[in-house]
Formats: sequence, C-alpha cells, structure tokens
Amino acid sequence: MSTLRRTLGRRTRILLAAGGCGLAFIVSGLVRAGAEDRIGINFTDLAGDADHLADSEVAGAGAYAQAHWNNVDQTSGSRTGLVNQDGNAVPAVSVTWDCANTWRSTTATDTPDQKLLKGYLDDTSNDPDPGPHVTVQQVPYSLYDVVLYLSSDTPNSFDHGAYFLADADGLDVTPRVFGGDIRTFQGTYQQIPTDSTNPALADPGGNYIVFEGLALESFQVIGERTPVTRASLAAVQIVESLLPRISWIEADPPTIDPGETCRI
Repeated sequence: MSTLRRTLGRRTRILLAAGGCGLAFIVSGLVRAGAEDRIGINFTDLAGDADHLADSEVAGAGAYAQAHWNNVDQTSGSRTGLVNQDGNAVPAVSVTWDCANTWRSTTATDTPDQKLLKGYLDDTSNDPDPGPHVTVQQVPYSLYDVVLYLSSDTPNSFDHGAYFLADADGLDVTPRVFGGDIRTFQGTYQQIPTDSTNPALADPGGNYIVFEGLALESFQVIGERTPVTRASLAAVQIVESLLPRISWIEADPPTIDPGETCRI
C-alpha cells in the first residue's frame, strides 16, 4: 500500500492506494490542520445591553465555548461583517433573522454564560410560522456543526418545541428535535440529543442542541411552537469540524487469471 499526502492551503488530502491482482483502490479524505474556527451569534433583548457579550468574554457549552460573540439586537434584520472566535473578520458569511419579538429570561447576567442565555428571539403567537427563523449564508467551512442555544422566560411551565435545520430551499436536513420542561439556566449546560424526536419522551432541563456534519453553503434554523411548547432561540454557533471524512472512494475490479486466487 502506498500513501500520498498533498497539502492544499490549510487542508490536507490523503490518498491511499492499494494494488494487488489488478486491484486499484483509492480513498480520499480531507483533514483540516490546526484548531477549528467558529462563529457565534448572540441574539439579545431590545430592553438593554446587559446581555451583550464583550469581545473578551468566553461563553458556550463545554468545548464549544468561545470569545468574540457577534451580538445582534433586533426582531429582524441582516448582518454581515461577522467575526470568528479570534476576532478575525469572516467577510463572506451573513446572517438574517426574523421573529415575533425579542425577550429575556429570568436568569442573572453576572457571568458570560448567563448573558448568552439571557436574551433571545421570542415566539409570541401560534400562527402558521410562529417561531424564530434564522438563515446563515456563505458558510466558509467545508464541514461544520451547528449549535443552538435555547432559553425562555417560562421555566417549569412549558416544554421546548421543535428545532430543526433546513437547506436554502426550505427542505429539512435534520430531524425535528424536542426538549422537555424548560428550566431556568443555573450555570450548567445540558445537551438535548438529536434523537429526542418524541416530545412526550423528552428529558427536562436541556438548553442546547448540536447538529453535526453539515456541508451546506447556506442553512436555515427554524423553531416551531405549539400552545404547550416554546421555541425561542438565544444563540447560534457554526463550528468547523476537524474530523476526517471519506469524501469518495474509487475502485477498479480485480483481474484474476484462470486458476489464480487473490485475497483482498
């Protein structure tokens, strides 16, 4: 077996070729060198700037924590000129959002994480399109994860509604994920697994969802509420994935002469 490694900018292409009995087999994957980039968008409340994160403040769940969150504070709008976790401009990417209202949870704002989950895009009606709607365009990563942070001012009164991602044409690309009973943020992040697709079985207290392995240039975040659920959205992260992926496989069938055996 032979291995060929080609460096393409900040990415590395690895080709593995195996030959035997006329067999040609090539596996190609892309591996990104260095730490992953991420872009964080913090939806804040119009009532003030207490939930705005300073550039140096680090917030987020576990390994997803970052500085340089992009604060946005309108019920609807569009934003370019976003920055990544190092404060470096990411000029191509843009975010557009729309909701019925902005609001705030009952949590304090003493820590960066409390600020992150304080303000949110609200859902104040049960119309056909009642929840927040966020579109991110020109994602600069070939493979990435999307992290949604959830919050509400209705602890122990409602469950989380459905959250899911769609492509630029509005076609679902993830399952609808439900959270159980909404709890006030007490400084601890609790992940809602993406197989939580039955609202009757959803665990209480979850406050973030991770959708992994996206490769779309643009995507939409959609929250759906009902009379007994809420689907407000506090923040969105786009996190570049560093896990190597097999992007394609090429193989030619082996040629074996009569009477010859070949082990593959």
